Amino acid sequence: MRILVVEDEHRIADTVRKGLVQEGYATDVAYDGTSGYDLASAEEYDVIILDIMLPGMSGIDICLSLRKEKNHTPILLLTAKGQTADKVAGLNSGADDYLAKPFAFDELLARIRALLRRPAAFMPPTITVKDISLNPQTFVCRRCFFRRPEISGIETNGRRSRLWRREGRVRTGSESRKNADGRRGQPAGDGGGIVHG
Repeated sequence: MRILVVEDEHRIADTVRKGLVQEGYATDVAYDGTSGYDLASAEEYDVIILDIMLPGMSGIDICLSLRKEKNHTPILLLTAKGQTADKVAGLNSGADDYLAKPFAFDELLARIRALLRRPAAFMPPTITVKDISLNPQTFVCRRCFFRRPEISGIETNGRRSRLWRREGRVRTGSESRKNADGRRGQPAGDGGGIVHG
């Protein structure tokens, strides 16, 4: 897992980086907003920890810009601005979580782990298997030799099939009926499997 910390207070940034590295996270640090934005735009991170009051570019502006660019990396705002209005502004700018300074490192770790558990953190922009690709956000499937290259959602060969993620792979409704073990969350699909991991 790779984390970006954007914090202009060197002591805090270095302490957070050291703690994250000890926990097994690869961690990059930027000490100003412009450098942080450049790294967040150019590299892939699993979580971004972002201060609001930064030289060069504010944390709010970084959030807004990343979300405008369709960058959905989870963002945790870590800032001294702890008033309700500040939290609302930060979350409305596209941040996923907010932690006011001073903070306990254990709470920061728990919040990072919670962000990493969210499905979007694990879901790639497209899942491709052989000649089929699926966008798990929109459920648009593409197959290279179809006459109709873009098929809506989860329809193929005139049949509809439910798709979802389980244990890191896409499954169809017909596959779940074959492997049903009675666990909650396994919808009854109507066949027509298209993507197998």
